[in-house]
Amino acid sequence: MKSKTEQRLDEMVQTMQRQQASEQNTEQVQLNLINAIEAEAGRTNEISPGQKLGQWFKSNFIKSPLKIVGSMGAAASFALVLFLFSASPQVSFASMASKLKQVSNFFYEATMTNAGMHLMDIRVYYRSSGELRMESYSLDNTQTPSFINIMNIGEGRGVMKLPASGESVPFSFEPNATAQSVQEDPLYWRKLILNVDPESAEPIGTKNISGTELTGYLIEQESIKTEVWVQPDSQLPMAISVTQYLESGDIGFEMKADVLYNQSFDDSLFDLN
Repeated sequence: MKSKTEQRLDEMVQTMQRQQASEQNTEQVQLNLINAIEAEAGRTNEISPGQKLGQWFKSNFIKSPLKIVGSMGAAASFALVLFLFSASPQVSFASMASKLKQVSNFFYEATMTNAGMHLMDIRVYYRSSGELRMESYSLDNTQTPSFINIMNIGEGRGVMKLPASGESVPFSFEPNATAQSVQEDPLYWRKLILNVDPESAEPIGTKNISGTELTGYLIEQESIKTEVWVQPDSQLPMAISVTQYLESGDIGFEMKADVLYNQSFDDSLFDLN
């Protein structure tokens, strides 16, 4: 069964094929294509493949539209490219990182596995003031967290709370450092996005998640691969996948997270007392 995207593409191409290959409709298709490319280019300051394509069309065909009329296959090809630009808007990695840096807070839920075995689920609350709360849930109790870590990152203070016993254990750490290990740091993926060279982020196409077409990027660092799936409208990462590989090449630790931004958090969530 074809996806909605493929169905829309088929309908557009069939419509173009029913039209006559006139100079007027070919010029209109060409102008629509260039407008779509320029709209896409306006979302980023980088020279994207779309911008280069637009420049090429302008320099080669804007003055001689009949050069491309050969057949309605050419017009359908224009419809195809126009569809790809309009249906799946691309978000540059650099613009996404810039948007993420401006976010005041976020919440995410994640599943953590090791060698394919489910370890635990976590819920993470973060405020840009440097406050972090991580709730860890065991496999047999998804309603009450096994333990809760609350930290003030800037001050290097934290407390571990054990809901079952009501105990609280304060601890300290180096300010502005949550952890070194990818398995222990709930902000690993955020730090990676903000600090990595955008050129090292490899585009991996688009994927439909929960009815939304997302733009994907892959970041590889030593034994760790991180997939970042970006929502085009907000230009923020909506789904994160972090995979750490063993020396054998097998998958070791893996975390999959769904992220929400600019939520309303009660101050009590970050209470260190």
